[in-house]
Amino acid sequence: MRVTIINRHMSQNVGGSEIQCDLLARGLVERGHAVTYVAPVKQSIDVATPYGLRPVQEPSKILGAVLESQPEVVYWRYNLNHFRAVAKGLGRAGIPMVFAVSHINDVMPWVWHRPSKGVVPKLRQLVRRRWNRGGFRHVHALTTNNRDQLGLSPVADAHYVPNGMSAEAEPFEWPRPYVAWVANIKPAKRPELFVEAARALADHGIDALMVGHIQSDDYGWLTDPDYVPPNFHYLGPRTPTEVNGLLAGSRLHVHTCQPEGFPNVFIQAWMQGRPSVSLEFDPCGYIVEEGLGAVADGEVDTFVGQVADWATRPDHCNAVGQRARAFARDTFSVDAMVQRVERILASVAPAHSNSRDR
Repeated sequence: MRVTIINRHMSQNVGGSEIQCDLLARGLVERGHAVTYVAPVKQSIDVATPYGLRPVQEPSKILGAVLESQPEVVYWRYNLNHFRAVAKGLGRAGIPMVFAVSHINDVMPWVWHRPSKGVVPKLRQLVRRRWNRGGFRHVHALTTNNRDQLGLSPVADAHYVPNGMSAEAEPFEWPRPYVAWVANIKPAKRPELFVEAARALADHGIDALMVGHIQSDDYGWLTDPDYVPPNFHYLGPRTPTEVNGLLAGSRLHVHTCQPEGFPNVFIQAWMQGRPSVSLEFDPCGYIVEEGLGAVADGEVDTFVGQVADWATRPDHCNAVGQRARAFARDTFSVDAMVQRVERILASVAPAHSNSRDR
């Protein structure tokens, strides 16, 4: 098949969906398909990839770039950004599309966040999102990385496709025991609550390490030692293999983010044999169902207490971590993810294109 993937690229934004799209593109190429990756960007990309990488700096040119790649099927994982216009154009061209959900907001009819820049801009955003949902009329199949979101699908042909992640890790050394928090830093991730958990660990001789790109100016204070406890350390962005090494050496993975899709960091932590303690989000209910850590149901005091309790019981963390590793390696294989998506793409592509182009 000739497949075109649409999303930001991990060379400029190391987020969960970008990592998944890179893994998928590489996997499809290895399986004999011709892949073009159309990446909306703010600046040029200069990186070698085994697939065709087509950066697009203007949203209005996304559709043109896709049509020029002459795909037999399109895989969209760019949320609802400019979605309706591109989906409508593909519909007119007779090119089938698979929409990949990477955040619960992708399939919610209305989404409201606390206004940070005034009510009017937020209302405009709501209307724009609602308008973009009209693009689902041109979607042939939908995938979600969280089985709990299948019932929200606006597309009849919907599939649960777990993310895939590699367990490859770069060694990481730290002089003291630590817990790890990993995400791009913005209000929805609630990093300030990890700082609160760090304060509770200070008297136990346990550090709190934060990794991620600061995407909101509101969190510049995380780098100021006057505003954080001495056992808190912001390490900046890291690659996926570096994150794996960091998680492998931790007591546990700590999560404060609002519910979304299925953050890769859970899979990374479990593959490295580390349990998760989450403030609120339990993706697919796996933490409770499989016994992979603890969930505080949104109660901050409970969450802080759970982090301290788990972090001070390394033997317990190790025992739960062994179970987490076995579960993750059975559930989140990259090869299985690629094969599942390949089958779905082939099922909506024109009949003559279902064989691999070699």
